[in-house]
Amino acid sequence: MSIQNLASYDPFADVGEESPIEPVAEEKKKPAQVQNYVHIRIQQRNGRKTLTTLQGLPKEYDPKKLLKAFKKEFACNGTLVDDEELGQVIQLQGDQRQKISMFLIEEGVPKQDVKVHGRQGFKRVRKFGEVKRLMNPNDNRLKNSKELAVAEAKKTEEKKRRVELAASSMFFQHNMALGPPYHVIVDTNFINFSLQNKIELVQGMMDCLYAKATPCITTCVISELEKLGPKYRVALRVARDPRFKRLECTHKGSYADDCIIERIKSHKCYIVATCDRELRRRVRQVPGIPLMYIARHRYRIERLPDQGNQT
Repeated sequence: MSIQNLASYDPFADVGEESPIEPVAEEKKKPAQVQNYVHIRIQQRNGRKTLTTLQGLPKEYDPKKLLKAFKKEFACNGTLVDDEELGQVIQLQGDQRQKISMFLIEEGVPKQDVKVHGRQGFKRVRKFGEVKRLMNPNDNRLKNSKELAVAEAKKTEEKKRRVELAASSMFFQHNMALGPPYHVIVDTNFINFSLQNKIELVQGMMDCLYAKATPCITTCVISELEKLGPKYRVALRVARDPRFKRLECTHKGSYADDCIIERIKSHKCYIVATCDRELRRRVRQVPGIPLMYIARHRYRIERLPDQGNQT
């Protein structure tokens, strides 16, 4: 025995009369009106890279023109994808949710129709001026910086007060300690350039100075040549010539330029032979020290005082 639904069928109604329940059933069958929203989502691509998607645009907006405007306005790349269920979807590189929502609202899309998905709708970036905080005046970092500033000020005052005494052999800029036989301090650069220009060191110095010259080489220069490897084995063999006078170094480290500068400051009886521009600049700051360098395949001397006839 089947049970009839009394809400949809009246058994006592006469044949031919319209049932008042039928329109109610028809109203129930009508689909409810669905509100169209514009959905803005973000997707993770790989690593830190993200992708922003836009779907559900009204028909009066052209997706191609919008994509072109987005790419120009946001300075990013994008594409238009056709989906069977969602229709045309706009994809943009990076997190562009906030910019897209503001752009659509300015173009006339109602704000309540724009749905931004993701954490807090979109990433809110606060300006640096709003986030910046002031340090506590009693912070230890400020105390350390003040102490360092005071220490640096004291060092600068000590440097200003300290005046180097002039050597007793100096008569204004004329060095009375220089005279034949000359002692010439040679550096690594000078030996290498002498070999390239095919100049014999002792003979070339005598031709330049018109007097006897004794090449001097420090242990720092020899250690530099040893560190350069087998490519400079000929220069190392020249540096170990028995005619060269070996100057022993007592300081720590093996930086030859500093060693040469300290030696000529304490002893004014040397000539410095170098082709290094930086070392020549530093030697020129020391008064009374001549410079020897290579020019046009010959040795040249700079700032050598005229000896003349001594009376």
